[in-house]
Amino acid sequence: MKKHSTLHLFFTTHKKFNILVVNIFSLTPLFCFLFANLIFAPNSWSYVLPLPFLLKKAVSTTGKSTLQIEQEVTFNQNGESFKTHELWFIEGDKNQKITAQSLDATKTLVYNALYNSKFKTTLTNKNKSAELVSSEYFQKLLFIRSVPSFLEHLKLHQITTNTRLSKADGLIAIAIGDPSKSDQTPSAQIWIDPEQFLIRKIKFSTGSQIRFSNYFSPMKDVYIAKTQLIEWAGNKAVVQIKNVTAKPTTTIQSFYPQNFESMTEMNLNPTQKISILVEDFYKRFR
Repeated sequence: MKKHSTLHLFFTTHKKFNILVVNIFSLTPLFCFLFANLIFAPNSWSYVLPLPFLLKKAVSTTGKSTLQIEQEVTFNQNGESFKTHELWFIEGDKNQKITAQSLDATKTLVYNALYNSKFKTTLTNKNKSAELVSSEYFQKLLFIRSVPSFLEHLKLHQITTNTRLSKADGLIAIAIGDPSKSDQTPSAQIWIDPEQFLIRKIKFSTGSQIRFSNYFSPMKDVYIAKTQLIEWAGNKAVVQIKNVTAKPTTTIQSFYPQNFESMTEMNLNPTQKISILVEDFYKRFR
């Protein structure tokens, strides 16, 4: 993402007047709205970037080609650990595929799913089924490529279009959605930083939340959070991105449900807490 030079302010004196000179061409979007607050609302942090502008900038960070993403998910509970390897194919927010496998040879987990718009297709015991994606499936939110689609996703996740200045993990951010009234009544929200326009945090009405950090740019106009922390019901899972490549030769036909033949098999020990945790994760977030 293009870097801007730092904010330049200096004073000159002319007879009875002290003149504040600002090099406006050096201001980043973040400093622009902070400076506007200083000039026009010195006693209030009431101004935030307009939502259409914010979303337009956010969708410009997700690229245009189909992406292949390799990542590892780590689960820890009561001294037990479990890791899975995930291979994703991402064609924006409309078409996505996942193949996940256990990295522990003693545990069987092969999870395959195809996501088209609002539906998820899986194949278990040779039975193909389609169902609505989980309300906590957040992968689509990371690769939205148009403002209308972003607004549609906000509505789908019951996130209002109200905005306010906030923070996400200590960073200045613009929160989209109503603030939670309490821990017992959480509100679905998304936090986007107003300088790089990257998603920093997502919270669902269930109380689960995902934090994104260590963004990097593997290719032009694509920004990926290398680390994702998913928290729900006192549990945690950490995603680490290992590799991102563009796969322009992947055809749209490979995302058609009728062409999907990858089986899902999850034979985890139902008495182990770590196994219950892993199954719950894939049910809720995948």
